[in-house]
Amino acid sequence: MAQGGIRACSRSQALIPLGPSQLTGLPLHGNIMYRYVSGRILLELIEMSVEHSVREFMTSPVSSLPSTAPLLDAALLLRSTHIRHIPIVDGEILVGILSDRDVQRCTPSRLSRVSAEEYNSIFQTTQVGSVMTREPQTVSPGTPLHEAVTLLRTGKLGCLPVVEDGKLVGIITKDDMLAALLQLLNGSPVTR
Repeated sequence: MAQGGIRACSRSQALIPLGPSQLTGLPLHGNIMYRYVSGRILLELIEMSVEHSVREFMTSPVSSLPSTAPLLDAALLLRSTHIRHIPIVDGEILVGILSDRDVQRCTPSRLSRVSAEEYNSIFQTTQVGSVMTREPQTVSPGTPLHEAVTLLRTGKLGCLPVVEDGKLVGIITKDDMLAALLQLLNGSPVTR
């Protein structure tokens, strides 16, 4: 049924068609929705008429750094903005991604015998270009949201830089995906 659905009144009864005005519930898997109504199990099949894209949920503009910036700038940006990923650019062209874990990995252990001056020197002399992940997986603003979710999940990634015509235009993170999920489950209008 194009805009209708199917209702199972009980396990032993036949399936009864539903009209579009009767479709309610929360999607649990793909295009299938289940809900208990007055002690009955309601199974609804719907067609997804709206395809959401990365553009609707990405963060833009995005904070970025040039590849020549010192690691200190990255650490300060991560701390002051409470973000976990920084796109690294040369001009407007994405060349890498730096995560808070990349910065932590470069931080000398406080248990080592490194002086405060040496510790600070590492942050001031190490360029983010030498620490970043090169050629990160990217998406475009028009990429369907479900494709971006698949890339994040299968690649075990925390974010995807959003690139259009070779230029960085935004970023979509797991936090952005959770916000999208919450909006869609609540039936809220998509706002960004």
